[in-house]
Amino acid sequence: MSTKKLNLSLFPLVLIVALIGCGGDKNSESAPVDGNGTGTPKTHGSENKETTLAEYLPGKRFEYGMSDQMKEVAAKAQNTRCMHTMRNLKTAIETWSLINKKQDAAKVTHEDLTHIMGGPATCPAGGKYILSTVGEGPKCSHGHSLAYKRGDKLPPFGGPLMRGVLQFNEDGTVLLGEFNEAGEAGRRSPAMTYKVTGPMEISLSQTGTDGGKMMFTSINPAKGDAFTFLVLLG
Repeated sequence: MSTKKLNLSLFPLVLIVALIGCGGDKNSESAPVDGNGTGTPKTHGSENKETTLAEYLPGKRFEYGMSDQMKEVAAKAQNTRCMHTMRNLKTAIETWSLINKKQDAAKVTHEDLTHIMGGPATCPAGGKYILSTVGEGPKCSHGHSLAYKRGDKLPPFGGPLMRGVLQFNEDGTVLLGEFNEAGEAGRRSPAMTYKVTGPMEISLSQTGTDGGKMMFTSINPAKGDAFTFLVLLG
């Protein structure tokens, strides 16, 4: 996610996702916190007849995996973070070389930079930072590069695949959380409010700010159904 202030109406991000689980757990705190207790995916509320989306969603918990598109978005974010870290490493190398009067051909190690960096440098994709000489600068074993420019091919997403959870509550709020394949909890977003704005569409908001839309392919979404996130970047 970019930290720059953008015109939200001009920078939508469309993510098409397939549901891998749909449950009727009424506990709004369970899934987004730790990802445990999701159980066998089940569908409730549509066994005998279809209901409207507004009637169907309250109390439902949806689980979805990372699509190829989501992996691509995550890979871009990892590349950005890694490049930021490598720039910090490059600055630290330059500072170290000035303090110690080292030339470009001088070898440099992570231990040399400890007091400048303040801690170990880590690549979000699991890569290792390779240091050689002052003049050459840092490299990432995952393939991230300071020479990257828009349009270049990105290294693939690295790290454990995440699963997302959407918990629709009776009070009109929705919680978004994620956990990895090991069942370890990841991020959890603050509660957002949702409003049904079409037969298969809801609008999201947070403290009065537009949070995008979700478009379903059924008024009673079930396991295997696709839905679309229209996320506004800001």
